[in-house]
Amino acid sequence: DVDDDGMDLPYYPWDVSFDTVKVTDYQVFDGTRTTMRFLDGLFQPVTTYRPGDQIYLEVTDLDQNEDSRIAERISGRWDRPESNNNNNSWARDSSPIWAQTPSHVLATFIGGGFADTSIKPAKVFLFNANTGKVMAIDLMETGPNTGVFKSSTGVKVSDLGGREMDLIVAFYQDPSNHRDVAIMSTRVKGGPITPPDPASVAFDRGQYSRGDTGTITVTEPQYAGQDAITGTDVLVLKDKDGAVVKTWDELTRVSGTQSQFRATFTVPADIPTGTIRAVYTHPTDPARTEEATAQVVVAVLEDVTGIDVSPAVLVDEVVFSLISEPVGAVADRIGITIYDLTGRKVSETSGTNTASVSWNGGSLRNSAYVYVAVVEGPNGRVWTFRGFVYIKR
Repeated sequence: DVDDDGMDLPYYPWDVSFDTVKVTDYQVFDGTRTTMRFLDGLFQPVTTYRPGDQIYLEVTDLDQNEDSRIAERISGRWDRPESNNNNNSWARDSSPIWAQTPSHVLATFIGGGFADTSIKPAKVFLFNANTGKVMAIDLMETGPNTGVFKSSTGVKVSDLGGREMDLIVAFYQDPSNHRDVAIMSTRVKGGPITPPDPASVAFDRGQYSRGDTGTITVTEPQYAGQDAITGTDVLVLKDKDGAVVKTWDELTRVSGTQSQFRATFTVPADIPTGTIRAVYTHPTDPARTEEATAQVVVAVLEDVTGIDVSPAVLVDEVVFSLISEPVGAVADRIGITIYDLTGRKVSETSGTNTASVSWNGGSLRNSAYVYVAVVEGPNGRVWTFRGFVYIKR
């Protein structure tokens, strides 16, 4: 390499970087994103460590969830022996891609001489690029049928010879799919560790009326670049009493963004007015939760275009409902007067601050009847509608 003046740049055996990593079959790394993370002692994601810290790893690899009944283990060391049969093929799993020892390959990163040649073949391990120290890590599934694996014990930065500004590299190779690999790195720093940005939740507006359609946006930096956040009840919408209105197991990434994920909902016609709450919970970290609130309010009646009568034939009860703009708006008063076919008034019912009133027919006999609905709205507006209702008991 040369600098801008054409002079040869000095070679530092401890200066390690990656240009391009290409894989042809993957789950943990797809060429643009990695489902492997560094964690601290509380299993919270971090981007840097201090010399006195312990390093933990988390890997999401769904095809390692081989038995849905138990929490499984991925050994850091290559625990499946190799042997040749008469056909010259491997009896079980082939050698790890890191050759006979990870340090044998990693020594090429640092010019040789530093690598710990006592390390046996490994498939999940940490490597200090400055000292050549290598340590394998066992991973345990967080629960049956999760496909999420975490290191149950941490590796001390000091055991890797870690000092300030050292580069720590994590390597993962799927034990049953050798082309599924992931590599990521972190730095040892003297100051405090750097946690990821927090998640956030937001409604698209501050208040809704019954029947409105709205959206909820979750901003989650930990899933930046991924197509979706998936998990059981990752987003829950609750009404003012805490009752669940709707849940989502998948939030799709918003086009043109890296870390925004969105869900759409319709405000139910029977939801009580008051505060609604959207609660986001990280799929694998229940402590990482955020929420937002909005209000459900009564819509102001702008127009009434008709009356919906349901059912059209009364057996036990009939409901007269507004066909209104906006949907779900309530009237100051609805009055329903019932006439027989001779024009004689035979019954009436009414309701205030409502969008519907009901009528049970009283003691009237089976027949056709005429109803007249008078709807009173804001600013003294009045709408009148007529139609037929039938009793058949």
